[in-house]
Amino acid sequence: MHPDCFTAFSAAPATPETINRKAIQTVSRSRTPRALNPACEEADNYSRVVLRWDFSEAKATRIIECRNQIQWVIQYRSGTRSGQPSWRPQSYCRTRQGLERLLPGMAEEIAAALPVRFVEPAP
Repeated sequence: MHPDCFTAFSAAPATPETINRKAIQTVSRSRTPRALNPACEEADNYSRVVLRWDFSEAKATRIIECRNQIQWVIQYRSGTRSGQPSWRPQSYCRTRQGLERLLPGMAEEIAAALPVRFVEPAP
């Protein structure tokens, strides 16, 4: 996960002895809201968008590569965050057939744009 995409919470109450000052400094350095950060999957400007359909302002769908590059994610627009459109995951697929089954009206575009299986980058 990208460090700007999540916040860690501790179940134990914070005391001067248990506060990790370095972690607090690291988290507080990021001033980019998640909805504007291209490394966050929910951002409208996420850098790994594969296909996108804007049926209307309220109903939009897209397929992205997940940030770990292990699968495709079907997302739907879900309101706004920090004044920017926000996206929420609906389904996760490693095969084109799975995407086509979940998005039957877009099967031709999916077949033209994607390989049969998700190809992970070489280690």
